Amino acid sequence: MPGDTGHRPPAAIDSLIVLLPDSRPFIRTIAISELGRLQAVAALPGMLKAVRDKQPLVRSTSLRALTRIGAATADVSPLVVAMLAALDNVPHEESVVREAALDGLGALAPKVTTQRPEIIRALTRTTADRNPRLAGKARELLRTAYREPAG
Repeated sequence: MPGDTGHRPPAAIDSLIVLLPDSRPFIRTIAISELGRLQAVAALPGMLKAVRDKQPLVRSTSLRALTRIGAATADVSPLVVAMLAALDNVPHEESVVREAALDGLGALAPKVTTQRPEIIRALTRTTADRNPRLAGKARELLRTAYREPAG
């Protein structure tokens, strides 16, 4: 479109937020993904609810979108709480959700302050996960993003 700067007006964000409680999981997933791409901070309340959706794909997409939104917000505390809950309270069979939580914790590490000890405990627990991919990712995060400062 000529003159299109690639930015969507707030009305587009509002329209996507309206779709978050849609009865169709694929509509919720698309709306969540797009809100994340737009880094729509206004969508945080609905996105934090979506992390508890009954569909694993919706939950994992929500965590990934929250990670993107976290780049646009100063206070990542509520996002970290959601990611920790997903890491600790999601069934082991839903590794896609747990991996999205690990990825989010890794991406948000530079912005995390007071929650670092809690994250380190969760990552340490995850290093013993029966899924070797998740255990390895947790070890990597402990070695890089959440290592204890020397001194």
